[in-house]
Amino acid sequence: MPLNLISEKIIGAGASGPVRLIERRCSGEHFVLKILPDTPTARRGIELQFMASQHPNILPIVDVYENLFRGHPCLFIVTEYMSGGTLLERIKFGQIIVTEREVVRMIRDLGSAIEYLHSLGIIHHNIKLENVLYSKNGILKLADFGMAEIEREPLDKAPSYASLTSCAIEANLV
Repeated sequence: MPLNLISEKIIGAGASGPVRLIERRCSGEHFVLKILPDTPTARRGIELQFMASQHPNILPIVDVYENLFRGHPCLFIVTEYMSGGTLLERIKFGQIIVTEREVVRMIRDLGSAIEYLHSLGIIHHNIKLENVLYSKNGILKLADFGMAEIEREPLDKAPSYASLTSCAIEANLV
């Protein structure tokens, strides 16, 4: 870990390992550290998230470090700390009152992030409640670009796809 950062505690678990809350020694600011294996897929996701980080509803990457972790090449990804938790946690633990106004705000903010991604030719491919995070001020941000891709065709002409989970839900509704 870079010398100016202190690991405080594990705050979650990603597919590739623990997600840690870290503190910058000189300022006391909190960030999140995610350690990913150094693979072409991981690098692509980081690059796409970094490209989209200018949008207010997309989780920005603060820094990326190449390192060894347990003898294997890895990438240390430092992002903004979203102390408001995930949308899943907020709904599950009753931390959010889902009024019509709040639903409109969530759809507007998430829609704005998706529209911005598509304007860059990026398809997220993994939008779910766990990947929608909240800042301490309640600002919604889309995270986890591990499955994201650049679309080669213009997005308005590309075929539409649905996840297997979505298809299963839709089949049960029919």
